[in-house]
Amino acid sequence: MPIQQYPQLKELAWQLKKDAVVSPKDALNIYERNWRFIDIENMSLQEKALIEQLKNQIGGGCLLV
Repeated sequence: MPIQQYPQLKELAWQLKKDAVVSPKDALNIYERNWRFIDIENMSLQEKALIEQLKNQIGGGCLLV
């Protein structure tokens, strides 16, 4: 998934190139490892839905934060 489509993922993955593409598993790991930096109140509905989808499909319904 292209990090450019998800503003908070892009901020969390600052060390990657702007046009980087990460696997869904890597995206979930980035969110989980950096959860303390996420601004959930200002997160887009699209990105919230992505996190929910990743949590259910990869995380077994659990978000390890």
